[in-house]
Amino acid sequence: MVLSDDAFKQLSHSIACVRFPLVFAILLLHAYTAAPAVGHGMYFRVLYPFSLWFGETGVPAYFFISGLLMFYSTKSYFEQIKSRFRTLFVPYMIWNGLFLLAYVVAWKFGHDIPINHKSLNDFTAMDFVCAFWDRSDWDWGNCMPVLTPMWYIRNLMIMYLISPIVYFVLRSTGPMVPIVCALFWINAHSVAFILQTLTMFCLGAYFPIHEINPIDFWKQYKVHIIFFFSFFGICDIFLHQGIIDFREIIDYDVNLLFHRLALIANTFFMIWLGTYLYDKGWRFPNLSKAAFFIFCTHYPINAAIRSVANRFPQWSDGAHLLLYVVSVAAVTIVCYSLFRILSRYAPWFIRLSTGDRA
Repeated sequence: MVLSDDAFKQLSHSIACVRFPLVFAILLLHAYTAAPAVGHGMYFRVLYPFSLWFGETGVPAYFFISGLLMFYSTKSYFEQIKSRFRTLFVPYMIWNGLFLLAYVVAWKFGHDIPINHKSLNDFTAMDFVCAFWDRSDWDWGNCMPVLTPMWYIRNLMIMYLISPIVYFVLRSTGPMVPIVCALFWINAHSVAFILQTLTMFCLGAYFPIHEINPIDFWKQYKVHIIFFFSFFGICDIFLHQGIIDFREIIDYDVNLLFHRLALIANTFFMIWLGTYLYDKGWRFPNLSKAAFFIFCTHYPINAAIRSVANRFPQWSDGAHLLLYVVSVAAVTIVCYSLFRILSRYAPWFIRLSTGDRA
């Protein structure tokens, strides 16, 4: 489907409005997973709505957005692949390369930091190559490169490469593929990166492939989107807070079921929120431009700050909560400040390392 210029502009600008909030969600997630503070029940219950219910929405939403925008584009397949080489592959190689270089420099100075539990003393040439893909560990599709958040970019590049297959299958089978993938994903107890990728990318691609105007859809079904967002969100949070427990009624892990459904509902809500913010004139252009850079740079800074929590597990829940808030704020400020500094003094690096997004 080809949208009118005005409709596509509204869609892209609406998505730009929530680009930073979705990256911020990823920061909230990683600030928790880097130091989950095992044994601190109150810490988990207080942070769950922020770090996991909202935090895990970022990547699925971005897969959805990527599928949505790809098939609305008027570019040919080969033009899109050429464009993605610059906007995805080049940044992917730069940031993974810089992160791997940091490991090598530390190793040269006598600080051997293992990569995926393997010492650099034992690294072969192939291990260095695999560091850019899966760190020599497939992990049933949950593998990650040396800069672990970049698994999203890697999977997205694969989806772009196989996009003609995605188009043919979705065109022929309608919503069956995203529904089937979603059914497997919401029941997968592992991290399930592959299923998440297929579900959300195909779900987003379904709209342009079947000629559904997303702007009209979000406005027409606004009440439904807000209802499912609220319903699954409340159920997900209450289940993980122990306020309700369906296990007394049914022998099934409904916690996971409601959590994954909540992520899908959150995605639809965030896109609707973008259209709402755009209509109200709230654009946040500077934060939107910095979003990809923050995504690429936050993880090592976050891991360094959050390592403090791992050294002091005996601290109280309150202390860990305070450290969590401080770490999120510090990572956000440091990454954004670094983006502003490099934009001024090394704009060539910002253009190259972000795929000219800034």
